[in-house]
Order: sequence, then structure tokens, then C-alpha cells
Amino acid sequence: MRGGGTQQVLRAGPAAVNPPRRPPRHHHLHGSDFIWAIAFVVPYAAVFFAFAAYPIGYALWMASKPSLYADLIADPLYLPTVVNTLLFVGLGVNVKMFLALLLSGFFMRRRWWIRALLAIYLLPWALAAVQAFISIHWMLIGEPGLVDGVLSELFGIDGLIWFNDRWLALGSNIISYIWNGCRSGP
Repeated sequence: MRGGGTQQVLRAGPAAVNPPRRPPRHHHLHGSDFIWAIAFVVPYAAVFFAFAAYPIGYALWMASKPSLYADLIADPLYLPTVVNTLLFVGLGVNVKMFLALLLSGFFMRRRWWIRALLAIYLLPWALAAVQAFISIHWMLIGEPGLVDGVLSELFGIDGLIWFNDRWLALGSNIISYIWNGCRSGP
């Protein structure tokens, strides 16, 4: 046996095993580092204030005035807006959940055409929400839209004006929400 490694460590003592601790340093930014830090924080702080802090503060300030509630309820657009919101949330969320449950079992089958459908199903997950909704808008925009063009070419039917009718627009929004809502995948 050569060296006696354990014996050497024991003879050297605990200082050889544990290096000495350094006191914690507090790094403060100085000079150009401080300027760069401020340059990166200021845009974030401005966006946070403009789109989060100010709207929440303004909403709380407006909520403290009871007269605004009477004005809101008296507004003729209030009731249709509440109905649209309830329909959108009620139909959109429930239909999306129901379809997700159905499709989760459907996509477990291993056939080629089911795999093709899975690619279509995953398409909104791969697209950003803005691009998906813009593409849906272009499909339904009217005569130059894809849906109206297909209806005209295949069946000779004049297309609908999707966004001028309240119920067609609400239905289109609900369907696009359901389609794009599968962003979390199957």
C-alpha cells in the first residue's frame, strides 16, 4: 500500500478538506453597468405600468363611483354584450371540453387518415393566436374570403356576410375559439 491517503488527510486537519469561507459579496452596479441595467428595466416598467398597473388602478377608481353602474345598465349595448359574453363562454368552453374528450379517444387509434386529422387538429397549437385569428378572418371576410369562394364555386351559392350579422359573427367567433382553443394539444 502506497501513500496512505486517508492518513494524510487526517494529519492535515479539517482545513485541508473544507476550504475557507469567503464573506458574501454584495455586487452593486457601477458606471456603464448601472446605465445598461436602467436601460433594460425602463421599457419593461413602462409597459407594465401602461398595460397592467394603470388599467387596474383606473378600473378601481371607476368602480368607486356608483353612478357609473346606473349608466352602464342603462346603455342599450349592455344587455346584448352580456348575452354575447354568456353565449361565448357557455358554448365555447363547454363544446371545447366535450370535443376534447371525444377527440382524445379518437386520436388513440393508429390509422393513416386519423394521423392526417391529427395534423389538422394540432395546426392551431403550432400557430400563434394572432395569425390563427387573422387567417380565420380572411377565410370569412366576404366575397374574397375562402369560405364564400368555395360555396360559390362548388354550389353556386352567394356567400354570407359573416361579420355583419350578430349571430353569424358570434358563431364564427365561438367556432374559431374552439378550434384555436386546442392549443394545449390532444
